[in-house]
Amino acid sequence: MAERAAKRFVLEELRSHALTATSEAVKALATIAREKQANGENPQSWIAELLLAIGKEELNNGVVDGDLVARVGHTMQEEDSGDPTSNTFVIDAFEVPKLTFNPIKAKFEKASDELSRFGQAEAKIAAFRERYLLVEQRLLRHPSFIAPFAVTVERSLEFYQLTKIEALSGAKTGEKYVLGLLAQPNPGEFMIEDLTGSMAIDLSQTEVTEGFFTEGCLVLVVGEVVNAVFHVNMIGMPPQETAQDTRQALGNVDFFGQASKTLDVSRLQQMEEEATDVRHVFLSDVLLDKREVLQRLEELFQGFEACPPMLFVLAGPFTSRALGQGGEDMASYTDKFTQLAQLICRYPSIAEQSHFVFVPAMSDPGMGKVWPRPAIPDIFFAGFKEMLPEYTATSNPARIRFYSQEIVIGRMNYMHDMQRHAVLEPSETTDPATHLAKTLLSPVSYTHLRAHETPEHLVCRLLLEKKKRRR
Repeated sequence: MAERAAKRFVLEELRSHALTATSEAVKALATIAREKQANGENPQSWIAELLLAIGKEELNNGVVDGDLVARVGHTMQEEDSGDPTSNTFVIDAFEVPKLTFNPIKAKFEKASDELSRFGQAEAKIAAFRERYLLVEQRLLRHPSFIAPFAVTVERSLEFYQLTKIEALSGAKTGEKYVLGLLAQPNPGEFMIEDLTGSMAIDLSQTEVTEGFFTEGCLVLVVGEVVNAVFHVNMIGMPPQETAQDTRQALGNVDFFGQASKTLDVSRLQQMEEEATDVRHVFLSDVLLDKREVLQRLEELFQGFEACPPMLFVLAGPFTSRALGQGGEDMASYTDKFTQLAQLICRYPSIAEQSHFVFVPAMSDPGMGKVWPRPAIPDIFFAGFKEMLPEYTATSNPARIRFYSQEIVIGRMNYMHDMQRHAVLEPSETTDPATHLAKTLLSPVSYTHLRAHETPEHLVCRLLLEKKKRRR
């Protein structure tokens, strides 16, 4: 392909993608096209993918420049190489971009307000409001709540209509579907709240479906209004949604800040299937002050020395007693990680090829009793870092993106807290683990308990949970 023909080809591709580029960028794209053709590759498909990736970036005055072409092209080549390291990211909860759902524009937007780990009173209200809007937009595109274009007598009952609380008082009698927040203003008195108002509810004759129903959780209730009280016939968690359905509905919204900007999910899944020799090891309650734990770790490292895993994810607590509560002091706590590094260095293959990720528990040192839990401060890894400088101290909960997968690591006694604060007895015919999974996945939140009901204080920061598998 001649240089002039390559530039003409690039200009046509830019026009088809509604992009404007500087002369430097056009020259760089033309060079890439000629190189791809010389290597026997298809320049049209490669340039098209590159321009799609560039379209996801924030452009300088709406113009593609040469630096952007070079940066995105480099990232695309790294990710497309299939290298597991280039397609694995540890995502800290406090680095997640803050997005809010705009119900008027029906899309997610970046929050304009400053993020803080110490939210004010209004931040808690905003967090519940954002969670409600998040669940509502997902619920309204569920097939059961989408009205058919042409309603016939046969199909008239095939979909459900969501009713706002403010419309209940003047609505016709009959069964209504309401999405709202479950509240208990006084012991034994319950209310359902949404963005339009609140109403007292009667749960005495309620049929319970899967999930732990606590104060502060978003629920879907079915019932009738009698004497200004909503009598709930059935209560359940909002339906879940697959990641594929979310992508189809919302497009390329990067909820967590580490989504691939150059590869689609199908390509990531293909590379993931080809990476058959990649291993991740997850361990919890790694009590470094216990001799038995260190012995078991040594046995584990001995077994993996011949084929080191790419990741070791170690979750706390890392000592049997909390720092400053009759347990370890700062120097002793730091020494425990230094001893761990010394143990790892006995196995050169693991020390050179494996990456260690540390997830704190609530008893590990950090910023008070905060949930999500910030990472363990770097000062405690001083000795560890001297021997193994490549490690990651992340938050609790945290995520790992591995190609197309998003793996959640959370360290909290969810089952105990949910069972303790449930306002309705869960169905005994369903396994408690199933109840817990439904509770965590459906309301798009890791915990919906009120702050004073948990050993942690809820940080008013919305963690968008969209992938339903885990997610």
